[in-house]
Amino acid sequence: IRFQWSMNTAESSYQVHNFHGQLVKEGLAIGNELVLDCENWDAGAYFIILSNNQQSVTATFQIQH
Repeated sequence: IRFQWSMNTAESSYQVHNFHGQLVKEGLAIGNELVLDCENWDAGAYFIILSNNQQSVTATFQIQH
């Protein structure tokens, strides 16, 4: 899955959680795009939190197989 955002930042941290609140993946995103391999994730709803020193953005997405 590909995420793109309009935050102008060199580096942001991200966390992906399932809707049970469990942390699925975390890391650093460089630039304004992030690509995650979700092929082995369970089907269902997830949310991603992207943050840097200035702001935070949250988005939801659905995995279907």
